Amino acid sequence: NRTLALPSDYITGKAIEITTASGVVNLLPKAAEFINEMYPVSATQAQPKYYAQYDVSNLILGPTPDLIYVVGFHYFAMPTSIVTASTTWLDTNFPQVLLYGSLLQAYVYMKGSPDIMAYYKAAYDVGMKEIQTVTSAIKMQDFR
Repeated sequence: NRTLALPSDYITGKAIEITTASGVVNLLPKAAEFINEMYPVSATQAQPKYYAQYDVSNLILGPTPDLIYVVGFHYFAMPTSIVTASTTWLDTNFPQVLLYGSLLQAYVYMKGSPDIMAYYKAAYDVGMKEIQTVTSAIKMQDFR
């Protein structure tokens, strides 16, 4: 099969690797059109070299795999919602962002004093900068 279904929590891909008899091979990202043009006949089978997002729920490999490979798929996932889980990444790692973001939103409706709202906003902004720092470091990591 030359397509792989994307996980339900998929946001965007980072890397795909396959395990062969000689070791782990990283596939190269390409456009789906490139793969379809290079390998127009899906019956052409060999060790995959490329991958692309084919549609909203599938990836396409090129060429069509000739064997069954173990696939490693590194991707950014949609975090668990605080509404459906008892803990989330946000409340575990950055509870102050959740707290001050909630207080800030509630204080808007309460028409609170500008001084306290400014304090909540400043505390929220500090937490958001910390999140940006952490997520930037994660994006730069080698996911191999």
